[in-house]
Amino acid sequence: MSCLSSALRLLGIRDLTEHQLRTKLESRGHQSSEINDVLERLKSEGTLSDQRLAGARARAEAERGRKGPHRVRRELEDAGITASLAKAAVKEAFEAVDPAETLAALIERRLQGVRRLDQAAYRRTYRFLLRRGFEATDVIAALKKYGGSRSTR
Repeated sequence: MSCLSSALRLLGIRDLTEHQLRTKLESRGHQSSEINDVLERLKSEGTLSDQRLAGARARAEAERGRKGPHRVRRELEDAGITASLAKAAVKEAFEAVDPAETLAALIERRLQGVRRLDQAAYRRTYRFLLRRGFEATDVIAALKKYGGSRSTR
């Protein structure tokens, strides 16, 4: 199978970053020069666009409301998106999202009706939300409703 056919087949399955597509094509035994030519062609045709992919993934994650901007940016960078492109895509996607509302929904879903947190539950929830990529100050503010305070971290 030609390098171009392989690339198009892979992109037909799901959108990939340039880095991901290069890695997959290399693992299938295609030559670097051939891969470079195919990637340039796909980029010039608009079939391969890290900017479009970063924006789409960031918007999807912002709409889902399960991850904060820091985690989404990290995941984009891990996928091979440049730091500046990931930062811009995340900033744009999360502009319309209220972190307090997102955190409140996540906390409600996680605690399932619990109205007051003991110190251990507070710490677990705090760490969970930080791992999800939310700002520490936003997490602390959201957890105050449940009797938590910064001193109980």
